[in-house]
Amino acid sequence: MDVLSIEEQDDGSAIVTLNMTEKENDMLVEYAVLNLLKEHIERIDNEQGTDKDGELSLKESLKPKDF
Repeated sequence: MDVLSIEEQDDGSAIVTLNMTEKENDMLVEYAVLNLLKEHIERIDNEQGTDKDGELSLKESLKPKDF
């Protein structure tokens, strides 16, 4: 992987131009998708509670709404 350019932005971020092989690109996308899924699962786990029997139950906000 080669860094071709780094363009600093006014907000403190940067635009980075990379030259990557197909394998490097695939690895980067795989890493990103797996981390997004992991964060989503953790967020859902944090939104769940347990009932009086210790069973997992969804909070009211996650239950299907009546139509």
